[in-house]
Amino acid sequence: MLREVENNTNHCSWATSVRNLLQSLGFNDAWLFQGVGNENTFIKMVKQRLNDVFIHKWIADMTNSLETSNRAKTYLLYAHFRLQPYLINVNLYKFRRELTTLRVSAHRLEVETGRWHKPRAIPYPDKKCIADTRKLYIKEYFWKHPNIPKFIQLLTSDNKELNINIAMFVQM
Repeated sequence: MLREVENNTNHCSWATSVRNLLQSLGFNDAWLFQGVGNENTFIKMVKQRLNDVFIHKWIADMTNSLETSNRAKTYLLYAHFRLQPYLINVNLYKFRRELTTLRVSAHRLEVETGRWHKPRAIPYPDKKCIADTRKLYIKEYFWKHPNIPKFIQLLTSDNKELNINIAMFVQM
């Protein structure tokens, strides 16, 4: 297989694709020596490397979109490429959807809808949610003196009750 791919440099086969993938992941030795030692360990290493490369590219793509999108900038503050706890904690689809819309800035809270007002968008400092509603669902700690670290803590919480309360707040 090695000789066949090396002799037919213009031919694109599955073996060429495997060679190119191994080289791009830093496993060129596995191709050159046609051996990997423990196969299970090697497969785990390749899977992990593929995952790492994908996440790195995802973050780079998100970072490159920062020039054009404040939403992407905000999302990067709390986004981690993994299963998010709220997807497990919140059983009702409508509430999971509400949390998702909040995380991707597709919600209907004033901070988002204020930009749609015509003829002029509402200035950012004036885009405020209804305080009474916020007090019903979100603990005072988060809204008393709001800041970015608290916002990140709120959106990355694995506390089931907090996840559900945020979803109910966003749905209002």
